[in-house]
Amino acid sequence: APAAAAPAAALPAPRQLALKREELRRLIAKPEHCQQFLQRGRLVAMKAGLSELGWGILLSAVKASPQWQVKVFVAAADATAGQVRAFPLGCLQRISKVRTTIVAEGNDTSPESLAALLETLNKVRNHKKFQATGIPELDPAAEMQIKAEGLGALLADIATLEQQVAA
Repeated sequence: APAAAAPAAALPAPRQLALKREELRRLIAKPEHCQQFLQRGRLVAMKAGLSELGWGILLSAVKASPQWQVKVFVAAADATAGQVRAFPLGCLQRISKVRTTIVAEGNDTSPESLAALLETLNKVRNHKKFQATGIPELDPAAEMQIKAEGLGALLADIATLEQQVAA
């Protein structure tokens, strides 16, 4: 018989924290929880496979059968250029409180648009307000109004584990 999985409490605190954060991310990325925040210009953090792509600018979100698709402008922190990529909603990592003002929908892949998107993204990344604390994220309970069972306990567990890992 296979060995029983180790209880979560037996895992090291950094691993427990990673698991709890992933549980929260999956909750936030559910269409019913995030679709009203998927507005053009909103900063979203993306991941593709094992690659953390960091913050990007959401250009569009559409329900494409069977799942939601988002188009996001992404660029490495030190990049001189970025690109527009399509992702399934499951690649969404975090949603920011920050929503940028970008040009109306049109040719988001023209060189001029890409340059303007990169300039806007870098302005937010390098903004003095976010230097110490990072780009602010939407609070799942207070701002996103997620009413999922166990959300309060999950957020409390994450806060406790963050303190343990930081200590």
